Amino acid sequence: MSDRVRFGLIGYGLFGTHHAAAIAGGEDTELAAVAVLSEASQEAVCEDHPGVHVCADYQELLSRKDIDIISVVAPNVLHYEIGKAVLNANKHLLLEKPMALRVDQCDELVSLAETRRRVLAVGHELRLSSLWGGVKELIDQGAIGRPLYAMIELSRFPYRQGSEGWRYDIKRVGSWILEEPIHFFDLARWYLSACGEPVSVYARANSRHRHHPELKDNFSAIINFGGGAYAVVSQTLSAFGHHQTAKITGTEGAIWARWSAADARSEESSFELRYGLGDSVETMAFDKPTGELLELADEVAAVAQCVKTGEAPPCSGVDGRWSTLLCLAAERSVETSQVVEIDRVRFHQPPLVHRINAGDDGVEVVANGVVERAGNVGGRLQIVLGVTDAVGDFAGREVHRIDVQVAKHLAQQLPLIGRIEDAEVRSQADDVRLPPEQPGAEPVERADPDTAVGDELLDAFAHFVGLACKDGGYFLHLGLALRHRALG
Repeated sequence: MSDRVRFGLIGYGLFGTHHAAAIAGGEDTELAAVAVLSEASQEAVCEDHPGVHVCADYQELLSRKDIDIISVVAPNVLHYEIGKAVLNANKHLLLEKPMALRVDQCDELVSLAETRRRVLAVGHELRLSSLWGGVKELIDQGAIGRPLYAMIELSRFPYRQGSEGWRYDIKRVGSWILEEPIHFFDLARWYLSACGEPVSVYARANSRHRHHPELKDNFSAIINFGGGAYAVVSQTLSAFGHHQTAKITGTEGAIWARWSAADARSEESSFELRYGLGDSVETMAFDKPTGELLELADEVAAVAQCVKTGEAPPCSGVDGRWSTLLCLAAERSVETSQVVEIDRVRFHQPPLVHRINAGDDGVEVVANGVVERAGNVGGRLQIVLGVTDAVGDFAGREVHRIDVQVAKHLAQQLPLIGRIEDAEVRSQADDVRLPPEQPGAEPVERADPDTAVGDELLDAFAHFVGLACKDGGYFLHLGLALRHRALG
């Protein structure tokens, strides 16, 4: 590797232009190429960075051997797809938050980066701030004793639309909680790291958009940690300017930090950090200003150093996965008005409903909108497996009649990783033709096709789920409530 780390950049919207400037202006970094679909954005790249290669298809960047790392600054919905492609191309990855819209996708990216031995850094640049990072330094130095409470709050002007309005399209942004509060979830977990990992989240939100309640302008959450510690994250988009505060209290005092400007990217801002207890208060002195664009430049430099040395980035894939998980748990808490236990959002986000259609030509599996085919099971059979979503809410409950043999046959071929808490099974009068015996397979008693309900059906379903659990490497709790009527 040359002395300078060569970056490819995917995306050239407003924040993409800032990424490009930070890369191009770095002492140890070089902007080698930019991929962006819009012709207007391509022209802007040529004007802003003469000599930098520009293309529409990001795959061109992945095939270039002279690019060390790819920075992804695309709409949220594309982060997982592009991030996976980057890692599969053996490139290091700087991925804007959120790293994905589902926790299992985050897990896949983390695993892929480890397998490929690539750096996976997530764009939580506030960790590089002299102000917000200064808060963490004081906590780690023991300035306030053992931390017990943190509050991160932001009052600001409404979100910008984003390229082609993607930020106001819930399908592309995923959730407004994933858009900016995700930074504050990351800070809260970072500041209270001595208290262990979060154990539950409770959140409330509302919208000033009458016809778009999914756009949550006002949002607050309480994150509970072990030992009684907790954090509050709060944001409003129905205000003016950009005003952020952090308050952390411990057994021996408190930290109070604030930052205010017209915009997060403003060159002129006011900020301060004070800490102490009672009348004994100190003010931290800073040798450099702070602001989003300065932090972004520091983030780019730090990640480039990680590419050179192999050291961990300021915010790792595991950290990015946690912030995504907390946001999605908060989203579900808002929807259900209930506390969400973190250990129940461990495996999948959002709700999963696996649909299996078996016919003479094979088995079609639909999971999260992805269609796969497996096996060769004869007969007509449709199964909708009720898999609880990220927080245990029941996502589907109908199972058309299936006997032990069919269930075990499917179990050998179809992966299912989820958390099943409850299910309703309703028997149907449709015929089910069993698959042929497999050579060398252990003989299995076939249930009477007219009475394949009750305990036999429970055994079949439990066996089906159990095998999948074993293959997936996850421990799953299974509990089925059976209700059926006699077949006439």
